[in-house]
Amino acid sequence: MKLFDNMKILECIHFTNKSPKMRTRTVKDYEFDLYIDGEREMYINNKHHYIASGALVFRYPGQKVSSVGDYNAYILTVDFSKKNNIPIGKYSRSNFTPMQEKIDTDLFDEIPEIFYPVHLREITELYKKIMKEMDEKVKIQHFKEFLFLLLYDAQLDKKNTPPRTHLEKACDYIDKN
Repeated sequence: MKLFDNMKILECIHFTNKSPKMRTRTVKDYEFDLYIDGEREMYINNKHHYIASGALVFRYPGQKVSSVGDYNAYILTVDFSKKNNIPIGKYSRSNFTPMQEKIDTDLFDEIPEIFYPVHLREITELYKKIMKEMDEKVKIQHFKEFLFLLLYDAQLDKKNTPPRTHLEKACDYIDKN
């Protein structure tokens, strides 16, 4: 699959911070954050979200994000263009790095911005494996497992989410325009 041919894991860390207000920033890469404790309010493209323990937050290049509250999460940042030349261990989401282009795949359309994965324990273990692994090929294999499990859980989440009402769809349309 070409998606994985040009990918680079920029960072995978356990990040904690108590009640910081984060300035609005533009997402430059693909971000997968798993909240393991605490509560946080987040705005993604001006849409308000409440985040709690067990939430998986997915963001992609070009989105505007800000938040406030406790931050205790595993954060995983991926570059699918392999154009980011920052050495391993030196990457930071707040650095002035170039924004990668969104990749041409509908695969990520299947992942909600925020949801609560069923396989939380397994996904947490995959974060830990990616963090510890030194071999880039093995790290990417762990990421593949992570992504496929995430996609599976996203489908389960869609099946368990009631259909959106016309009013909710209208409100979303108004918010976006």
